[in-house]
Amino acid sequence: MDSLRFYRWTFLLALSAMAWAQGPCDCIDKADIKERIARAQNAIKAYGEEMGKVGWTPYTAAGRDALQARVNQAMSGQRREGIALGASGHTTNLCAIEVTAPTKCLEEAIRRHEQVHQEACRQTLESHMKKILSGEASDRFEANGATLSGYMMEELLGYQTEIQFLQSELTRLERDCEPPPPRRDYSSWWDRSDGPSPSTSPALRPPPLAKPKPLAPPPMPKPRPIPPPEPRR
Repeated sequence: MDSLRFYRWTFLLALSAMAWAQGPCDCIDKADIKERIARAQNAIKAYGEEMGKVGWTPYTAAGRDALQARVNQAMSGQRREGIALGASGHTTNLCAIEVTAPTKCLEEAIRRHEQVHQEACRQTLESHMKKILSGEASDRFEANGATLSGYMMEELLGYQTEIQFLQSELTRLERDCEPPPPRRDYSSWWDRSDGPSPSTSPALRPPPLAKPKPLAPPPMPKPRPIPPPEPRR
């Protein structure tokens, strides 16, 4: 019985490893991935433009909110009707990740973005939590005396990490989800039971066969004249 449990557990582990190797994104996620990449690229472009305007301004929660409103507007310009991308993430002052996403694929993309913030948060957790708990700062950026430039640099790294993951998944899906090439079926011209008859559908009608040219008889050789007999001597 113990042996049976061991093999069953090993089999489940193997299935889990196979599922993880395939990735969290599926063929149906390709359009969402492309749109999310475009939105992330728009965010990177917007942060780059903001860097020259307010980059060295001291970080405040109000300044961050105003900055994010402009960046979010640039990102929303990429939204296409019919594709739900209600995906967002947040890293708390205790370095915990919170993700909201409509699909597993987008959830993983946002999580990887937030892991960048989580790692940076953990590096200064002890020092910034004292200021936050005392009311001296609202978050770790204020506690660490950061500028808006420092805040934006971390966001840029988060979006670049997100794009790297999504691009990798898209490359895999473009390869694995490609439909096989159509198989030519010559019999469909003459015997098609699952669709319209070739005789009634011009699209299915075979091209007309060329009429054979009539064979002309070979030219008859002209008879040579018979010479008259020679006279007797």
